[in-house]
Amino acid sequence: MYILEQSITREYWKPIQDLIRDKINAGKYSVVPRSGGVIFVKLDRKTSAFAICDGWEPIGWVYLTSWGGGVYEVSQTFVLSAYRGNRYAEKLYKTAVNRVGITLVSGPCHSKYSRGLWKRFIEKRAFDIWADDMCAKKSQTPVKYVGNDLICDLEVYHGLDDEKDVRLFARRKNR
Repeated sequence: MYILEQSITREYWKPIQDLIRDKINAGKYSVVPRSGGVIFVKLDRKTSAFAICDGWEPIGWVYLTSWGGGVYEVSQTFVLSAYRGNRYAEKLYKTAVNRVGITLVSGPCHSKYSRGLWKRFIEKRAFDIWADDMCAKKSQTPVKYVGNDLICDLEVYHGLDDEKDVRLFARRKNR
């Protein structure tokens, strides 16, 4: 997967924050039970978000695009800089996967922070996680990290390439 060298910019994350706030103010949200205050916000027919707020202001969110069948691509994960270091992104993912029971799919590229988040999930075995090459139709390949390198049976790449689309999938562990 492609690793972004820089963090996402305000012009990219601010419209998502505004959209989430507008839907919350319109009452288009629900509190996820036993999640410590995480809310679920339906944004439109195909997109939704899990968010943590300070009052009515979204301070961290996972913006998702539905693939159908309870599978959602992570389109954006963001926590405002003043609130970082509190593991809010981790809490949002765990709520989505373990509390709500959806399957999350990583986007086609990661920032160094999202790579670190997925790395923690893999190392802690927080979910059932596997790699899938969406173009070659190879799936359910176990993954692990060695240092900062993702290791699996698929050719994991570090640049954009139209012939490859390796994604990570996370679902609730079978108990």
